[in-house]
Amino acid sequence: PASGLLIWHVDGSNELFDRNEREEHKGVDLECADGLFTGTTLNPVSGKDNLDNWSRGLRIVGGNSGDAADIWYSFPDSMHFTPYTNPSTAGQHGNNQSVFTGIAVQNIRQDTTNGIVRVDIRFIPLAPTDVTAVGSDGQVALSWSVPTANQATITGWKYQVGTLAGTDTTWAAWQAVASSDGSTRRDTVSGLTNGTSYTSKVRAFNLTGDGPPSAASAVVVPAGPPRLDDGDESATPRSAGQQHRVSL
Repeated sequence: PASGLLIWHVDGSNELFDRNEREEHKGVDLECADGLFTGTTLNPVSGKDNLDNWSRGLRIVGGNSGDAADIWYSFPDSMHFTPYTNPSTAGQHGNNQSVFTGIAVQNIRQDTTNGIVRVDIRFIPLAPTDVTAVGSDGQVALSWSVPTANQATITGWKYQVGTLAGTDTTWAAWQAVASSDGSTRRDTVSGLTNGTSYTSKVRAFNLTGDGPPSAASAVVVPAGPPRLDDGDESATPRSAGQQHRVSL
């Protein structure tokens, strides 16, 4: 026996919603607080809970027909149900729970005086779109858009720069965009090396957490201004209208 909150995932897009017959993509499914597994490995994207394991006869990971650990708040670390917990608030895509919704059910708690379970409903920002990058001398100018479906308040922004070498991309740590807020839509990343290939990602954040990163921008190569050829005397104009050769 236990007390707490039962959370159900209802997906009306399931073609078998009325009968709930598709084990891999249910129309109505209990979000068991003790997580989703593949075998004995935690897997919040394509794993199964212990109710699934019991009903399918697999009898693994402690498969059962329901226990106290399925209830939110009664199981350790089950006071928050967010895009980053297991299970998560992600929506269904095919047989996987992988669609970021931004929904966060936090601080699940019981009011022992009257038996009410209280929660805080918050939203984490969605990934920005249309990220563009324009290179110049030692820097890249970034710009982006906010998806119209975003319901979350945005506190600020972060960016991440990837350096390309052949087919490999090395990503630096995320950095906060200085003095940014919900209205910020651009930033300039400086201190880059001319002639090196870079790509960038952007993400929003608020007091609830970081949103998912955007898709990577197109690759850009910062470059300095055109310069005069070294040692070329013809590069110095001697009279009005005289031409000179430059290297780009």
